[in-house]
Amino acid sequence: MKTGINLQGRKGNIVIDYVSTAGKCARHCEDDENCNYWVWHVSTAGMYAYKCALVESYSNEASDPNSVTGSKDCQVSENENCLIEDSNLQGRIGSEKTTGVSSWGECALLCKERGSCKAWVWHSESTGVYADICVTVEGFTGVAPNSGVMVGFQSCQDEAPSTTKPAPPLPTDSTTTTTEPAPPLPTDPTTTKTPPTPAPTDLTTIQTPSTPAPTDPTTTVREILHEYSPFEKKCLEVHNKYRATHQAPALQLDPKLCKDAKDWAIRMTNIGMKHSDVGGENLYMSWSGGEVDEEALGEDSTKAWYDEVKDYSYSNPGFSSATGHFTQVVWKASEKLGCGYAVDGSNVYVVARYTPVGNYMGQFPDNVLPPK
Repeated sequence: MKTGINLQGRKGNIVIDYVSTAGKCARHCEDDENCNYWVWHVSTAGMYAYKCALVESYSNEASDPNSVTGSKDCQVSENENCLIEDSNLQGRIGSEKTTGVSSWGECALLCKERGSCKAWVWHSESTGVYADICVTVEGFTGVAPNSGVMVGFQSCQDEAPSTTKPAPPLPTDSTTTTTEPAPPLPTDPTTTKTPPTPAPTDLTTIQTPSTPAPTDPTTTVREILHEYSPFEKKCLEVHNKYRATHQAPALQLDPKLCKDAKDWAIRMTNIGMKHSDVGGENLYMSWSGGEVDEEALGEDSTKAWYDEVKDYSYSNPGFSSATGHFTQVVWKASEKLGCGYAVDGSNVYVVARYTPVGNYMGQFPDNVLPPK
């Protein structure tokens, strides 16, 4: 196992979310017949935190303080880095809060008893009014520092944990360097012209956010089940502005679609600008350097798709590779939206997912209406 090393030029790359330890990532590789190497991202890796990549081959190694790499025959304890002290979870999904939980061990047991729980957060006495609160979650987008708060993972609990008050020591992982700032969106966006691929995939399952958790003023962690990011909110806002112009009802954000969109954007950092096999998908890519302005990214990407309106003919309705992004944006029958992005060096990848999917032949007259 090599700490602080990442693999470049990957082939046969498969990414698995929410893998709590390097050992668990190694086990995934062991169980996959095509995997020869694995890469696991530590808690400080931002949007890549706790992702495990299974790799068939690669071209070279590169220094990356937020990655741990190993080969298939590497023996790593599955329980390595199971518990993280003085940290909290960002972008929680499927959150359930329980008060009066006096130890992290009790919180871990609550997560184990809840079948859909992937991770838990416990607040110690030092957090004041938030003391003895346990939050179990079905998913999350990242981890951030938060004094007095403990994070753990359901996959680590093969046996009932201790319920004593003192928290366990910090993991021995010394890779605590933060990632470099991600690049922002340029003012002159470039949009791909790859046509969306309609598919009969069933994406009708809707996940409804639960009741928000209390906001802790001492942390930047979102305390709501799935408090949408500025990027996601702006993406929705601009979509609905254009849809109103074309007599289409407003879309609603869906946390599962947002996660799926982000996952595919991350995948594109390895495979390049390519559509998935899921219908109802718009892609966008830009180049720059610096920190991402999320609101600008949400607005500029949606505007780039909508600007294809200039080439659409209402007198001869139908699909065209020159207008497919626009028609999906305003497709009247679509109800749910998910937006996600990922950064790779100077490249910014954006994905939007829609359900029900649009761009079905024969349905354009009823779903792509002229401006009112």
